[in-house]
Order: sequence, then structure tokens, then C-alpha cells
Amino acid sequence: MQAERKKVILDLLNNKYSVSVNELSQILYVSHATVRRDLSELAEKGFIKKVYGGAVALKGSAIEAPLNVRQRENWDKKHYIAGVALEIIKDGSTLFLDSSSTVLELANNLSNINNLTVVTNGVQALEKLSNYNKTAAYCCSGKIRENTKSLVGISAINYINDNFADMAFISCRGITSDGILTDSSEEEIEVKRAFLKNAKKRVLLIDSEKFEKQYFKKVADLSYLNIIITDTLPSEDFLSKCDLYGVKVIC
Repeated sequence: MQAERKKVILDLLNNKYSVSVNELSQILYVSHATVRRDLSELAEKGFIKKVYGGAVALKGSAIEAPLNVRQRENWDKKHYIAGVALEIIKDGSTLFLDSSSTVLELANNLSNINNLTVVTNGVQALEKLSNYNKTAAYCCSGKIRENTKSLVGISAINYINDNFADMAFISCRGITSDGILTDSSEEEIEVKRAFLKNAKKRVLLIDSEKFEKQYFKKVADLSYLNIIITDTLPSEDFLSKCDLYGVKVIC
């Protein structure tokens, strides 16, 4: 599928600076014309730079992959993390859900929990939640980001600030060895911070590949969390930091 091809292209360019049309055609088993079309679309969205005969990477911690690409990345880990997260959600809870692909997987599996009230800035999460007859789903106002299918900006933050939740579920692109949550988009980060600020319990859903990764913007410190749910336990040093701040790690 096109989304899978684009993910392969982005993964290749994440590991090396350049890739040729001929190389991609052989790897993806598609025509040169199909490869060029995929490269053109990625270049138009600002993920790569198209050059004669191929493409080069736009290296940097501010680059953000499309949501439909991130949904397929480490899907098995996200599905596992969502399953663990379900176990700590009680009937009748009020939840904040951010627009990340990991939290979207949680939203995809909430249908069997009764009488939930959910506020989200994720358009795809809202669409899924709207199909659950036992859930009252609310969406932030604000400006929509095409890349993440999310609502951001001052209107979204003001809406969140008028509400409170039992639990906030967020994710991020990376967490440093010192316990600093990081991400790429300042607009997304402001929404995540508002969710965390107005929730009684703050839960980070993060797959193991994001540990010891640092991106452009700081989201929050480790001490701001109550629970981290992941697929594999992080290092002993990181777990010691969690113990210091009273953060529970579940996997």
C-alpha cells in the first residue's frame, strides 16, 4: 500500500542520507513512476527533499511523519500497550486522549468500557469513539493539522482548560535518559500539557524504541507523570529515576 511504501522510504532515509529511484523500485517491487509519485508527495509535505534520480533526507528533530505512517509503525507494540492501558480504566471514567498514534490505538479498543466521557483533540479518535453507544465523546475546537489529523491552537487549549478528567493518556516521540518527554510540534505539545495539567492521573503510553530519544521540544518532566505504560521495561537507571519521583512503570 502507498502508506507502507512511504514508511519504507522514510525508514531508509532515516538510516542513510540519500536513496535512488532505481534502488527504491527494486526494494518496493514497483515501477519507477510509482516511486517518483511517492517521493513527490513526501516532498510536498516537507518530509524529504526530492533530487535528480532520487531523494535525500531532511535530517532534524523537528521532522514529523504522517499519522497514517505512524499508525503502522510498531503496531504490535502499540496494540499491546493499549491492552495494558485498558486494564487501568474503570467504568464511568472521564478521559483525556491526545492525537498520537499510540493513544489512537487505545481509543480503538474502548468499546467495552461503560459510561466513559472522553475529550480528545484527535479527529480519527473522535470518529472511532462516536461509534460507541456507551461513550460520550467530545472534541476540542481549534485549527486542524493535516499531518496529524488533530486540533490545536488557543481554542483547543481553552476548551481543555474548561474541563477536568480522571486520567490523561498521552504519548510523545521520545523520552531522554534523564526522563524528559520530547516531541516535534510546539502546537501538539501545548495541547498535551493542557491535558496533563487538568487530569488527576497522568499516563504516558510509549513503546520501548522511544526510550533514550530526544526531539526538538520538551513536553514535560518525568516527575509530572503518574504511570508509564510500555512494552518492555526500560533500563535499571531509568527505573530508579521513576522510583525517585513515584512514577509507576507497567508493561
